[in-house]
Amino acid sequence: MVKKRFYRILPLVLILLFLAGCGKSKSPSKSPSGYTPKLTSLQVSTPSVEKVTGVVVAPKGTQQFTAKGFDQKGKEIKGITFNWSVDTTEAGTISEGLFTADDNEGEYEVICEAKGIVRRVSVHVGLRQLTSIQVNTPSDVGVAGVMVAPTKTQQFMAKGLDQKGNEMENIDFTWSVDLAGMGTIDETGLFTAGETEGKCMVVCKAGDKEKQVSVQISTGSFCIALAGEQLVADSQTAWANFVQSPRLAKILNNQLMPSAGIIAFVFEETIDQVMRKELFYVEPGRYTEEGLWEIIWGGGASDTPYEGTWTYITEDWAYEDGTFERVVFGTWTLMVTREVVGENDHFTFDLRYKKADDETDTYEGMLIQPSLNLSEPEPGKAYSGHSEYQINFAIANGPSGALQLVGDSTQMMIIEEEYYDEEYDETYLEYDYIMVETTGNASGNFTYNGGAYAFDGTVRFLFDQNKEDSFVGTFTTPEAVIDGEVRLTYVANESLAGKPLFEGYACDLVPNKLTVNGSLADRASDLLLAGTFKLELKNAATFNFSDQYTASNRPGVELNFSGTLCNEVNNQLAGTLSFEETEFKCFEVNVDYDLTSDGVQRKISLNATSANESEIKIGIISDWGPAQLNMNLGFTPGFLYDNGFGDLDVGTLDTLSGNVLVKGVEVGEICLHKTFKVPMVKYHDGTSETF
Repeated sequence: MVKKRFYRILPLVLILLFLAGCGKSKSPSKSPSGYTPKLTSLQVSTPSVEKVTGVVVAPKGTQQFTAKGFDQKGKEIKGITFNWSVDTTEAGTISEGLFTADDNEGEYEVICEAKGIVRRVSVHVGLRQLTSIQVNTPSDVGVAGVMVAPTKTQQFMAKGLDQKGNEMENIDFTWSVDLAGMGTIDETGLFTAGETEGKCMVVCKAGDKEKQVSVQISTGSFCIALAGEQLVADSQTAWANFVQSPRLAKILNNQLMPSAGIIAFVFEETIDQVMRKELFYVEPGRYTEEGLWEIIWGGGASDTPYEGTWTYITEDWAYEDGTFERVVFGTWTLMVTREVVGENDHFTFDLRYKKADDETDTYEGMLIQPSLNLSEPEPGKAYSGHSEYQINFAIANGPSGALQLVGDSTQMMIIEEEYYDEEYDETYLEYDYIMVETTGNASGNFTYNGGAYAFDGTVRFLFDQNKEDSFVGTFTTPEAVIDGEVRLTYVANESLAGKPLFEGYACDLVPNKLTVNGSLADRASDLLLAGTFKLELKNAATFNFSDQYTASNRPGVELNFSGTLCNEVNNQLAGTLSFEETEFKCFEVNVDYDLTSDGVQRKISLNATSANESEIKIGIISDWGPAQLNMNLGFTPGFLYDNGFGDLDVGTLDTLSGNVLVKGVEVGEICLHKTFKVPMVKYHDGTSETF
């Protein structure tokens, strides 16, 4: 059986492995991702600003604040009680986030607290005033200068900001150009360059505030710099299209992956809680976890399973980190009826999970499996037959829907635990069953965050290193249809050799290769992704998944993609991408593709390699010019580092150097913006741009 830890190693496998959890879990499930959420940060918002740091409130005026809490993974935690206060009563009062200002003008703070975590928002009580103007272009925020070709246009936009840097509405801006003949600008901020080379200033005014932006009008002598700029623009376009397309990121990160996690979570939680086989060897009735095991340890269990109805109550708990204090997360209440029909066990269940905040998750349905009998334990014996899993679920303030799998399965008995009782000088064995093979049709539909999800296809889980597991079918999210096939292969892992039991699962096989072949079509735009994706762990046979990632214990990740991506404005990328983990915390990335942007096609190649654990070298070449971009990036504490939660995170970019070449001639230098710490190019003609 596939180990639960693989969900974190191969998150895309979730679609395939949503049935991996079978048998009773020995540790409580706290969340679909398998970790215990802990409040680590707060975010305060207003109706107009998602992450507010300061506001202006008129005397005797009001301002509504709301708050969200996030765990160590940056995921929102629901059901938190927030406590609101102000730093001094002179500021005013606040109740349930609604701040009511007094008439004492000045600088104050609104304080939001939850579970010892505090977030402060500065509040200026007084009249809101225009303090500064910010000038933007469609591609950049807060520009200081731009380059425009002769007779071409550049759109400028402006924002008026108050004392706290928040945008003000209904501000009237006026536009002008400081030098006659260099260009014109209309009331919308659309600048049209003249025919003459040179530099001028675009001036934006509102009231007594003014903002100037430098405009370089480039003719023949600047064409080489323009080629360098085109490379930078192409690189950004390719990056945005291929990696950071808003639509693609939303579909994959906000829809597909969370929904696949929901499927895995629901199946695992349900099967773990319902299939408590020891329960069926005591007479039907009502039991707590402690009461059940007292009967079993006292020899009161039957040799054969009963038919009937049971109620079983158990707490979901864990020890507080670093202590032996029990923390209860909630209570499971199971009502289950076992009925033998032919050669199968039918389990009709009603499962409820009441959380510490009194919210309740519900699961109900039927599980059908080949009949099992613990009275004649035969470790290694396989039981095959028809199986069905029908689950209706409703998570409090979360997803709800129905999932099912209909097919055939094979289960095997294992020795789950072996322990010696010194008092009675006897060795006791605890048995359980694991699923070793499943084939059939999987389907389901559910709602999540107000959107409708569905999947339908065939699954094959053989858990055999000589055979492929697969899911073939369609997965529908609110905004996309994903159609194709997912295939998974295994390899024997030496760290599991000779260990028939591993976290409740008996198998020495681990996933080593994932292949996805198909397409993703956006239902709301022209976004289309089609091709073949492969993910392979070269060192899967020797990598110890339970140990830390080290120089001597690394998975050897290799990723390849070949296909086409059309973004929402029908720009197109067609080509290949490869990623390979070459050494500990080191990698190499190669991308070759044809970029079609605004009807123009250019060939671009990218290479990124690790110079060491902290430095990355990147080279990008375009056939337009031809031009070349070279960068050396330095990260703190490293490009990849342990974030303290057992996962690797990307460090902070703190150094950047490089250059832009056109026909082998340097036309600009690359560095970090001193204020905003974002990459920028300083061209030798005096202009610059960020990316």
